[in-house]
Amino acid sequence: MLTAHPHRIGSRTSVALHLEGRLGQSVDVLVTVTGTTSWPQPEEYDHPRWYISVPDAADVVYLLLHLSDLCERFQVN
Repeated sequence: MLTAHPHRIGSRTSVALHLEGRLGQSVDVLVTVTGTTSWPQPEEYDHPRWYISVPDAADVVYLLLHLSDLCERFQVN
């Protein structure tokens, strides 16, 4: 299941994503529009909270659409 909540942190627009699997495991991702990109550092994979920066709002929309599509594909009825 994918849940998305829009946020404004300072002057930046963000979307907080909560992804939860069938077994109850979850991961939280904060996607922030900053004009630059970065991926989690290796040590950030040790806990389930990631921060991703994207160049613009279009990237946020495409990321959300892609994740939503993946969640629908792997959903077990």
